Amino acid sequence: MKCIYCLQDKPPSAYTKVEHVIPQAFGLFKNNFTLKDTVCDACNEHFGKTLDIALARDTVEGILRFEHVLKESKDFKSLGKKSRMIIQLPDGELKGAYAYPEYSEEHKRIMVYPCPQIGFLKGSTRSFFLLNKIPDRETLLREFNFQHPQAVLYLGCDSKVADQILKERGVNIKFGPEMPLMDDIGAVQTVDCHVDVTIDKVIMRYSAQINSTSNAQIIPPLLFSLL
Repeated sequence: MKCIYCLQDKPPSAYTKVEHVIPQAFGLFKNNFTLKDTVCDACNEHFGKTLDIALARDTVEGILRFEHVLKESKDFKSLGKKSRMIIQLPDGELKGAYAYPEYSEEHKRIMVYPCPQIGFLKGSTRSFFLLNKIPDRETLLREFNFQHPQAVLYLGCDSKVADQILKERGVNIKFGPEMPLMDDIGAVQTVDCHVDVTIDKVIMRYSAQINSTSNAQIIPPLLFSLL
């Protein structure tokens, strides 16, 4: 028996698992297409630990599993800086601020919290930058109003950390207070977020796998070209 992925001839004992075209992590579907004696256990396990887990834990669709109670909210784990998702608030006083999802033990739900960042005043709005993306001194002084008493706002980090980062860029200022609004808002109402998702090689491989397993007679050249 030849596995459609590794193309190795293996005995029947190497095919004890069933390949689900739509992962079980997203629920059990009536007439969900499954493959038997087609994908060897080794390949099944490999793709489960690499492709399936990426889609289930680090995509918008993955988060929806918790919203629809396919998985308990307490089991949610954020990938932090490694996440493919960039979440920003589209409106309000914190428009443009970066956030990340995390399970709240206090509120028993997944909420959004501010990433470590600094917001700089420009006119009546702010531009937010993650700590590793702070512009250089010339750009800061040219683009933003440092004369305003609330010129700089820090979120998700200690003011001493933010102050040190700006001092390294030759900018000395006094910070306004941190705004712990994201936690409070998330506790009482739905927070709309803008989410950008990076489609990297892992997600592309997953799409190729779905396409290939939908027709088990076709060797998936795209999948292997991406491996």
